[in-house]
Amino acid sequence: MARHYAIGIDIGGTFTDFILIDQDGKIETMKVSSTPSDPASGVISGLKKLSDGLRISGDELLAGTRRFVHGTTIATNALLERKGARVALITTRGFRDNLNIRRMWRENTFDLRSIPPVPLVDRDQIHEVDERIDRSGRIVKPLDEKNLLRIVGRLKKDKIESIAVCLLFSFLNPVHERRIKEIISRELPDINISLSADICPEIREYERCSTTVINSFLSHAVGGYFKEFEAGLAQKGLKTGIQIMQSNGGVTTSDFVEDRPVNIFLSGPAGGVVASAALGERSKGDRGNFITVDMGGTSFDICLLNKGKFALSTTNIIHGWHINVPMIDMHTIGAGGGSVAWLDIAQGLHVGPQSAGAFPGPACYMRGGKQPTVTDADLVLGYLSPEYFLGGDMQISLPLAEKALGRISRPLKMSSVETADGIFQIVNNNMANGIRVVTVEKGFDPRDFKLIVFGGAGAVHVPAFARDLGIRHIIVPKDASVFSALGLVLSDMRYHFVKNVNQGVEEISSGEINRVFDDLRRQGQKLLGSWGAEKKDIHFELLCDMKFPGQYRELTVNLPAEVSSAQKIGEIFKQVHDQLYGFVEDQAPRIINARVNAVGRIQRSKIIKSKPAGPGSRQAVKAKRDVFFHEKGGHVTTLVYDGQKINPGNRLKGPAVIELPTTTIVVRPDQSVYMDAYFNFNILA
Repeated sequence: MARHYAIGIDIGGTFTDFILIDQDGKIETMKVSSTPSDPASGVISGLKKLSDGLRISGDELLAGTRRFVHGTTIATNALLERKGARVALITTRGFRDNLNIRRMWRENTFDLRSIPPVPLVDRDQIHEVDERIDRSGRIVKPLDEKNLLRIVGRLKKDKIESIAVCLLFSFLNPVHERRIKEIISRELPDINISLSADICPEIREYERCSTTVINSFLSHAVGGYFKEFEAGLAQKGLKTGIQIMQSNGGVTTSDFVEDRPVNIFLSGPAGGVVASAALGERSKGDRGNFITVDMGGTSFDICLLNKGKFALSTTNIIHGWHINVPMIDMHTIGAGGGSVAWLDIAQGLHVGPQSAGAFPGPACYMRGGKQPTVTDADLVLGYLSPEYFLGGDMQISLPLAEKALGRISRPLKMSSVETADGIFQIVNNNMANGIRVVTVEKGFDPRDFKLIVFGGAGAVHVPAFARDLGIRHIIVPKDASVFSALGLVLSDMRYHFVKNVNQGVEEISSGEINRVFDDLRRQGQKLLGSWGAEKKDIHFELLCDMKFPGQYRELTVNLPAEVSSAQKIGEIFKQVHDQLYGFVEDQAPRIINARVNAVGRIQRSKIIKSKPAGPGSRQAVKAKRDVFFHEKGGHVTTLVYDGQKINPGNRLKGPAVIELPTTTIVVRPDQSVYMDAYFNFNILA
């Protein structure tokens, strides 16, 4: 009988992660260095290693693959590096400077030198068209098509590669935007056109325009990559199309991403949150309260799961650009294994946010890196093994790490170990403060949550500061360093629909709001059906953006599957507002937008559950080494365990270092750890 597989691939800033699950639930993992200049080559290299490990050919592996899911940083990288299409913007006459004016306020109030990013469209490529729709969606001035044809002639002459269209109040009436697309498509049939009515049909002109322009800017870099990648895999034997992870925690087709590349900014990190939610579902008797943290080579991503559910944010700022598409509500700081340690003008020590990246990477990688990084500090402290990094596939150099730390230790007149400990403490403090942002600052007590730790570097650092937050239970999946890739193959199909309402809960009838939700459900049913979802597998999540009169920003609240009345929606909003801000207004709130998440359930790969093997773990001891623990004031002789020989039911006490092929777990002296039936390491403090 031919075997079949599900494969998840997550391209990160430093490593590309692979996970394969066969029909019996057996898991194979792999990590290779990312290749930013040519992401596909790193993927092909990893697939070759996977097939070699299974002792089959690459063609046999792809021919047996039933599900192939891809997460990537390609959209983020293209935006940050400004490597996108040459874009033109068509807008309503009088609104040419929308992108430059922004909101006329600084994102960082106290930084007087803060400069917003330069718009992605040159001002001479922003064209005004004669038309006008008013705030009720009524046509005040018809579209001047002769004016539009003159603009099209200019676009053709200037060899524009992609066009964004954002007209005033098109989210209420898109008729002019649709007509513009018809005319341009007739005159320039091969050009990509992004309409704000499709990309971001929401109130607020600047954010809608920004989101549409970014989508247009990314069309070539993202759409071209997936087209070539999917075609190349098909030639090698892949019979199923590839699916792409979106920022909202769901997958979609490559064809859809070609039109909506703006939807995949958090493509990789979203996978880890989905895998964490699946892990929570398997934790019987658990309330589902988890904080997920992903520490990779460049960043530390934090997300809160309240009762097993992650929240979505629809107003996002990524490196200064406003992007209003649904993304998993995640807080990211520049704290990863590659984060660089540096001294300011007053000789104060800082860590990050800048990173050494994949190349040259940390100094210990022996790729020419000179700057001291978190990974270099971890190696000097004894947490990492020079011989067993990536399971022995990659050698790292302790002398080079110590030499790099000399850039800090010499000016401060400290030893390399003291310097490494200082770096370790600072980056840990930065990460703890990041967790406080998603808990304390949002009305949640971190003591009510467990921590799920993944990413290659997370299990080295998080156990050292979790107790400072009052968190005493940490879960480290056995495949922690490729956990985001696991989430990819566990993800459902998902898309988000929105309709502007802009009425008070006392103004809109229950029948009217239900008709809005019914219309959004029908759109979801149609789209997911076109992606291959069966009607029985489609369900819907209802939400509303709401605020009290006079408030500037809305608050998104989750609603029951069936909305009983507009007044009930108002009551739910007041409860959420009170939890978050500690007060409610004595007036009726307004519903700004109605939203529906359409979810198409997929048949998930089996995850093996094991029976407890008993308490013994001595057979897993492979060495002893001196490891520095700050709380002990120095080095402690510590047992080093082979994590692959630890079985469900095994328990051990700290201090301990557990080494796995793609991650290392450091158990502090006052902690203990046991493996549960799903092969997760549970650290208790």
